[in-house]
Formats: sequence, structure tokens, C-alpha cells
Amino acid sequence: QMSVAKGRQVGIIIVAEYYEQVMRWVIEDRESLSCLFGKEKDLGSIVKVESGLSDSHHGGKEGLTIYFANGSQILLKPRSMENEQFYQKLLDWIGERTGTDQYFYPILSGKDHSWCQIVEYKPCNSEAELHQYYQRLGEQLFLAYLLGTNDIHFENLIACGSPKL
Repeated sequence: QMSVAKGRQVGIIIVAEYYEQVMRWVIEDRESLSCLFGKEKDLGSIVKVESGLSDSHHGGKEGLTIYFANGSQILLKPRSMENEQFYQKLLDWIGERTGTDQYFYPILSGKDHSWCQIVEYKPCNSEAELHQYYQRLGEQLFLAYLLGTNDIHFENLIACGSPKL
């Protein structure tokens, strides 16, 4: 029974240290975050932090949604998102050649953490938008297949209507 209590204490310490690190990242990245996600307005203070959005990795660290006083909501990932940025560049290259407009979301990537826009589910509002959606999805799946991506499942695919919304 002592080991269970000790394990909980260790878990609480790990979470507390992670949240302390998150606060340091917010302070370090505040100016860049304001430019990219706050429309160059000050984000204001943190009003809410939401966890439980993803599996935890790297010693209990997990993705968090950070809510700011100015209304901005930013997803924090405790890892680099350079692969996602590269994927978006390749997808843009394909779109230029096929005439397809893809949806791209802003990413601020560091070596040990990243920030990105939260992509919300949005419906297609016409048959034409539905046709464009499936064309975009086909290009994304082609690129994922070409790159050997193996993390394509319902939680990682978000239908976001028309990219021009």
C-alpha cells in the first residue's frame, strides 16, 4: 500500500513539473504566439487549460489546449511538429499542380514543444464542397501512403469543410 501512495506522489510531481514547463514555454513564446494566433493582439492571461486530449508521451506529457483571455485557443504538443510542417509543404506542392486548395493550419514548432491552431470539424455545405473535400482527402491519403504514415485513424483526421471558410 505504501508503494501505491509513493507512485501517486511521483505522478503528481511529474504533472506539476510538466505544467511548470508549460508556463515557461508560454512566457518564452508569448510574442510569437500573439503574432501567429492572437492576430498580433496580446493573448492576455491563461484562463483555462484542458488536458486529456491525447495519449501521454515522454514521461507523462500530453497535448493541452490553452485558453487565453483574448479568446484564443491554442493546442500545445510536447514535441516538435516539423514533420507536420513538412507534410503541409508537400501537400501545398501537390495542390499547386492539381489546382486543389488544401486547408493549412498555423504551426509554431520548437525542438521539444509546438503550438498549433485547433482544427474544428466543419460540414460541407454543398455538393461541390463535398466533391472538393474528397479530392483533398484523396491527395492527403496519397501523400500519407507515399511517406509511409501509419497514424491515420479517425482521431487524426478532421473533416473541416471548405478550406476557404
